[in-house]
Amino acid sequence: FFYDLMHKEIPDQLSLPAIAVAIIALISFNPTTATMLNILIGGGMIFLFFLLQFLLSKGKWIGGGDLRLGALMGILLSSGNQFPGWLNGILGLVIAYLLGGMISLILMAGKKINRKSTIPFGPFLVIGTLTTIFWGEQILDWYFNKMLY
Repeated sequence: FFYDLMHKEIPDQLSLPAIAVAIIALISFNPTTATMLNILIGGGMIFLFFLLQFLLSKGKWIGGGDLRLGALMGILLSSGNQFPGWLNGILGLVIAYLLGGMISLILMAGKKINRKSTIPFGPFLVIGTLTTIFWGEQILDWYFNKMLY
């Protein structure tokens, strides 16, 4: 969170070990829902989503560190209880993009940045992940039970 905020980069020395630790911890502490298939789907889905953005924009929309942080995000959110893990990953992304968009609009309105400015996306991914870890099931339950019915 803070490294990307201060330096606008996410070093592999932080993200790659975090991915390994996350996989080992999930399988060790939650073996019933944290299967390798769920982990691959969760991490792979967000990684591929970011890879597509990275390739389409030639690295202008997101950086390489966001790819690995996205994979970590998907891995951490891959073992859902009430909802499938991939849905948790989508919720985390939605939260990150909504928050990033709102903060960007506020910064543009205050003339702190302009449309061509870059802002680090990693902090928003971290907030989206943590929000989903702690309140994801309640948010998804509210959405599916109140908003869709």
